[in-house]
Amino acid sequence: MGVSPSCISRSISSLEKHFNTSLVQSTRPLTLTHEGSMLKVILDKTLSPDQLFANYLEEREKSIITLGMAFPSSYNLISESLILIKEEYGEVRFDIRTGNCRNIREMLQNGMLDIAITPEYESISGYIPVRIINSFNWGIAAPRGVRLSTRKYLIREDVLRYPVVMPSEKICADVITDWLSKDTSSVSCDKYSAPVTMSEMIRSGLGIGFCPLVERRLVESYGLELYALSPVISTPLYIYSRKRSVLPDAAGMLVDMLRE
Repeated sequence: MGVSPSCISRSISSLEKHFNTSLVQSTRPLTLTHEGSMLKVILDKTLSPDQLFANYLEEREKSIITLGMAFPSSYNLISESLILIKEEYGEVRFDIRTGNCRNIREMLQNGMLDIAITPEYESISGYIPVRIINSFNWGIAAPRGVRLSTRKYLIREDVLRYPVVMPSEKICADVITDWLSKDTSSVSCDKYSAPVTMSEMIRSGLGIGFCPLVERRLVESYGLELYALSPVISTPLYIYSRKRSVLPDAAGMLVDMLRE
């Protein structure tokens, strides 16, 4: 039927977990335990081969996990975890959907996602939000060749000498505004909706821009430099997941790996 060994192994594990008993003996060739033989008799009487195959297809569909990200660069923060999960669950696939905070919130409210990563924290029916170990650390992007400081890190005074562009997401802009100063009325600010837009604004001469440090490769591809800041500006991130009773095992593993 084209069923891979890894899929068979995971199906057996799921059955053993469900029935709370061992179904297969660890011998070569593999043989059924007494409980496994009893279950086989029951299944043979109640399910046809076509029904068994239909069940397999249904289980296989569960290996597609819909993952929402409020920032595309969130992927860079969790890529190592996703690789480990694919090694553990060979056939799992992630359907990744990106957007701004409002887009991800609407997808969650409509039940379109298995899990989502966003800086927003709020109660959404059917989902459990948990803070994760990763966070966005912000830096400053500037035209290459423009020396902003002789120090390794930029400080507030270095940044305030220039007009700045910052993310339009309020939850991100607020922590940046707090870092700049309590009184930013004298600071010239523009807003951007995506790092690509920010890069284009800086290249057009609007000033320097705040950008997640994980976007370094993208920023440098636009001929810009990305500088770290001191003190560090961080935006915490949260992972939203469906309740464990309806959450695929691989998705549950991702939540466990990322949560604080």
